[in-house]
Amino acid sequence: MKFHYLTYFSFIFFLFPCHGNDIADANHYYVQGEQTNSYHERTLAFNNALNIYHSLEDSPNHPPYLEQALADTYYQLEEYAWAILYYHRAIKKNGFNEDLAKHLDLAYQKLGLRRTLDKHSVNTLLFDLGQNYKVIFISIIIVFFTLSISIWYPLPWPRRIARFCSVFLLILLGNVLFIYYTSPVEGILIKPTGFYRAADWHQPQLRQFPLLAGSKVKILKMVKEGSWLKIEESDQVGYIPTDQIRII
Repeated sequence: MKFHYLTYFSFIFFLFPCHGNDIADANHYYVQGEQTNSYHERTLAFNNALNIYHSLEDSPNHPPYLEQALADTYYQLEEYAWAILYYHRAIKKNGFNEDLAKHLDLAYQKLGLRRTLDKHSVNTLLFDLGQNYKVIFISIIIVFFTLSISIWYPLPWPRRIARFCSVFLLILLGNVLFIYYTSPVEGILIKPTGFYRAADWHQPQLRQFPLLAGSKVKILKMVKEGSWLKIEESDQVGYIPTDQIRII
């Protein structure tokens, strides 16, 4: 199945020129993987794209739609739990949109699961977190620009705009703190795992069958020197090994 996320990268060469060659190479491998009929060549091409996309993750100015590119590539490699993780990260960073939701639904269907996220499931107050960063950045530019004008040209209107934007900026910063302190910490299981009554391999499990890879759970706290997590899933509270989950 073709996921045409590549259209989102059309402007990245101008915004992030230092990554232009890497993005072009990764996109080339992705398209190559879609076009080949050989399983070996397809897997090799998508893995090459995946490695390049991952190499950009730690960059402070990595492309804004990198998480969706990673999710689509994991989907093509049939690593559906990892695809679900990165689709959720893309939605958390860039905001809810129907295309991402459809891709997320497809990944869930492959694992026999149902999506548990909708556009109203995240505490936002004003904007979601991704939108906040963009609006804050624009507001800061406007404040500095209008303050600069008011210094050189002592007119009333630049000062009024600067004051208005400053107040708006404070509201946005408050919104970021609201999201940070009210949104639950959630994670995606990347492997099936037992759901234990206590943080110990020898403890009985809360369910007959393990939690499925791709399931989204609420993380409550870390225990036993970080080797176990206390989680909530479907109103049940239990423990799972830390290496079985990744935070969204």
